[in-house]
Amino acid sequence: MEVPIWLVRAFCDPARKAGQEIDFAAFLEPSGPVVAGVGTSLVQVNQDGDVRVVGLNADTKQSPGPIHAFTMVESGPLRFAIPGSYTPGIIECSGRLWEMGTQTGPNVCHGVIRGIIWHKEILKVTRPRKDVEYSEGVGYYEGVPISSTSAIPATTLGAFEFMVELLGPTSQDGA
Repeated sequence: MEVPIWLVRAFCDPARKAGQEIDFAAFLEPSGPVVAGVGTSLVQVNQDGDVRVVGLNADTKQSPGPIHAFTMVESGPLRFAIPGSYTPGIIECSGRLWEMGTQTGPNVCHGVIRGIIWHKEILKVTRPRKDVEYSEGVGYYEGVPISSTSAIPATTLGAFEFMVELLGPTSQDGA
């Protein structure tokens, strides 16, 4: 199973390349409602890069950060967090999967990078004061395939979209 995992350029260290095995923790930024799901596990990648998932509610955790609660969802080898606390045993949601960083533990995914797409950030220029110019990110341009994240200078604003073939549990999971 191959899914797109997004990572903001500022957080991509060390460099990654196609063919590399990685462990990562994922967070789904919902693009619609999170609802009670029906049926078996499902992971479907839509044309726009969003992922539609039906999976098991694995646990709700509290966090001291800006998102006070998040729910872990499992669908086959894909494990990710969504913001909020949900009670249904099966959850259906869709949105963009973002990498939260490399971690270890039972909520980490393991896979191989099959492709990397670079998306430069779309900036909207605003002028809060006459003498100061400020840019705000409002999205990302259409992507350009690259073979390594080191092909993009560290100072360039944007995000990487990794096409990751999920391989199942990592060795830290006891598999």
